[in-house]
Amino acid sequence: MNERERELVVRRIVVAVESLPRDMSALEAAAELAARLQAELLGLFVEDSDLLSLADTPFVGEISVFSAQSRRPDAREMERQFRAQARRIRQAFEEAMARAEVRGTFRVTRGRVKTEVLTAAREADVLILGKGGWNVARSRRLGRTIRALLAEAPASTLVLQRGAGLDVPVGVMYDDSPLAGRALMAAALLARRDDERLTVFLVDGEIDEFERLRNQVTRRLAGRGLDVRYRAITQCDASRLARVMQIETVGVLVMPGQDASIQGEALLALLDEVEVPVLLVR
Repeated sequence: MNERERELVVRRIVVAVESLPRDMSALEAAAELAARLQAELLGLFVEDSDLLSLADTPFVGEISVFSAQSRRPDAREMERQFRAQARRIRQAFEEAMARAEVRGTFRVTRGRVKTEVLTAAREADVLILGKGGWNVARSRRLGRTIRALLAEAPASTLVLQRGAGLDVPVGVMYDDSPLAGRALMAAALLARRDDERLTVFLVDGEIDEFERLRNQVTRRLAGRGLDVRYRAITQCDASRLARVMQIETVGVLVMPGQDASIQGEALLALLDEVEVPVLLVR
């Protein structure tokens, strides 16, 4: 087994939280995952230095960071908002940890969101992000900051839709990519600690290749006691995969985070469309 196929070992999980109540599901999922994997949890809140700089810019008429209220901002008011939000998030983080009975710490930093989150991610095995985080439009689609983080995050990354938690069964995309085996092992780890059901989506353009991929999966999962189902996917595009996720009622999808059948803009399009949490394995 090469370096990229080794089993995913999770000792530390970082969850980056922008605001409550929107990111409450991310906190809950992070605590649940930490409990499942017996990992340490780090909660991160970033006081966005770009927003603080923007607040005192003369031509800025309105900034509403945590609410829909309209008022002319200043740096002192924004700092008060940051402190209040950090207190709320810290309390929610500690309560989630207590319910899940996991160990962890909460950290508040100031700087550019992308830089601070990536710095924390370098200390972690898994980074958890809310899908709509740091998105001015407050839409359910990926914002610019999340897209940048997904492109550069060194750790495996779990992307959560608002209100979504980790559910069953676990699904995994398996192809011939270098990280396919590692993604499969990560999915098996999650399934083994839950209801032991695993749906494997065999992704390839040629029908003749599916049996070969299935044999690879069978060999790699031998002796794990999982209830494995297979689904062949020949047309690997975001819309089709999103529909398949709905039909198969997958609770969480695991897939290679790079050099896979679906990557780049196609991967981002898939994350925009799916409603379930997606773990990108690196």
